[in-house]
Amino acid sequence: MKLRAPFPFFGSKLTVAPLVEDLMGPINNLVIPFGGSFGELLGRRTPAKIETAGDADGFIVNAWRAMQQHPERLAELCDRPVHEATMHAAHDLLLARAADLEALVMSHPDACDVELAAWWIWGASCWLGSGWCREAHRKRPVLAGQGDRIHSGHGVVRQLPMLSGSDGTGVGYGQGIHAGQRAALLGWFKALSERLRFVRIAMGDWQRLCTPAVTTSHGPTGVSLDPPYAGHLRARGLYRKDSDSIAADVRGWAMEHDQDPLLRIVLYGKHDEHDATLEHGWSRLQWRDDGETLWASPSCAQPRQGAFSW
Repeated sequence: MKLRAPFPFFGSKLTVAPLVEDLMGPINNLVIPFGGSFGELLGRRTPAKIETAGDADGFIVNAWRAMQQHPERLAELCDRPVHEATMHAAHDLLLARAADLEALVMSHPDACDVELAAWWIWGASCWLGSGWCREAHRKRPVLAGQGDRIHSGHGVVRQLPMLSGSDGTGVGYGQGIHAGQRAALLGWFKALSERLRFVRIAMGDWQRLCTPAVTTSHGPTGVSLDPPYAGHLRARGLYRKDSDSIAADVRGWAMEHDQDPLLRIVLYGKHDEHDATLEHGWSRLQWRDDGETLWASPSCAQPRQGAFSW
């Protein structure tokens, strides 16, 4: 079974992970500060000896810790069909508990809430587009046609789930947790749990995972940096914890540390976003035809153009 996240996530790097593994070469330690759907981790052919993944979003961290520790219970709670009213009730519940949940996952490296993890995973799989578990925006009702949205009497935009058929390729936006996986939900979650068995899952700012204690103290280290791209290169508000400017800060850290022979850094962006690194001996590879590009630090192997086919 090819492992993948049980929820859709914009910008997953699952398909490019084997190429990144080749670029990083033999490493003892893998660090992924912008974890998201854990694509860089799940797509590797061979796990690193030490692996640490984190995210600033407490819902994401809670979901992966619950998957790691309680796959059977999580699968049981996620095993429900797409249902619009339930989806909105789950959305409101999660928003009401967000602050408490983030405090919980920050309180201990293993802390998680399995019930909230299940609602978040299930709901993210039902929800169409962006906006899952972000505050609802009050706005004037629009009287023109709404497409796949409906409005409550108070003017809150209510998102409909996808009710058309799935293409059978797996979880997609609005298609539900069972899209392509109905008969294998428990086995899927158990396989993810086994893969995550020794992964350290952290919560908080990306820089907490970029210190020597987390990286080079363990020997040769691959650092996979996938921050939200610069605001002018993408739609706004794609992530619950979003920033238009963080990509520049991440690039600055990467260029400051790119001469460390123990660090093999891969930085993701679009078009020429991080071409300033090329003057420091970095290499670049556009890996998708929509401008998705990666930049590899001098200690990485040189990427071969044509090495990746989209």
